[in-house]
Amino acid sequence: MRGLIKHRLKKTFIIILILYMVCIVSVRNLSFSFRSDLKNTKDNNQGIPVLMYHSVKDDKNNPLVVQPELFKSQMKYLKDNNYTTLSMSDLYNFMKYNKKVPKKSVVITFDDGYEDNFTNAYPILKDYNFKATIFIITDLCNQGGLYIKFPQMKEMINNGIEIGSHTIDHSKLSKLTYNEQVYNLKQSKKIIDEKLGIDCRYLSYPFGKYNKTTVNASKEAGYDMAFTTSGKWAYKSNGIYTLNRVYIGGFSTMNEFEQRLTNPTYLDLTWFLDK
Repeated sequence: MRGLIKHRLKKTFIIILILYMVCIVSVRNLSFSFRSDLKNTKDNNQGIPVLMYHSVKDDKNNPLVVQPELFKSQMKYLKDNNYTTLSMSDLYNFMKYNKKVPKKSVVITFDDGYEDNFTNAYPILKDYNFKATIFIITDLCNQGGLYIKFPQMKEMINNGIEIGSHTIDHSKLSKLTYNEQVYNLKQSKKIIDEKLGIDCRYLSYPFGKYNKTTVNASKEAGYDMAFTTSGKWAYKSNGIYTLNRVYIGGFSTMNEFEQRLTNPTYLDLTWFLDK
């Protein structure tokens, strides 16, 4: 009888020991996974490079124009180096609510809304399944010529590309009265909302020009986030309506492109030379 009890106690002890070891391993794995998640994400006191493009076409003499082959090489660099492209809402939630994003995050934007954004940049972005945002000048759309059309925008929206406002006429907002700014920004948003069936919430200031009244006008017009052209990484400390962007122009080399993605203190001289 004593032998049977002893055997059962030994068996129980072994089972408890095994369960204890399983729990220890599980906790360690969970802890490692948690630490790995922290290591591979960033807090919103850290910056994100928001890339600012304009045109993508064959023109080697215009500093605002990036050659299609160079643009393709830049996107390949992002893919090969495991960057994650963020949507505007991803960036907004990161800046506003500290929602975690991958450590190697980047935002791709285009100003003005040139048609080559659709014909040349979009196929490359689509091939890599990248997200991007095009800030359009609404009065110039559907007028023919250089600028993107609303049916083209609708196609892109279905494939990860967002549309934001670059005002109705590319005015320097800081030169307008408060009421003029509100009207301009509201009209641009209204046109985008009605033409595309979306809620346009994001804005880039033409020439990067803004003042305190511009920020207030942007809020009143219904925008949640806005961008300048400062040539620096975007930080929460910038303010949600005055976020920095990193200029990528036609004279940017691949080495400069890499520096702008990896070095937040990199001095972006070409932006000042091209302005």
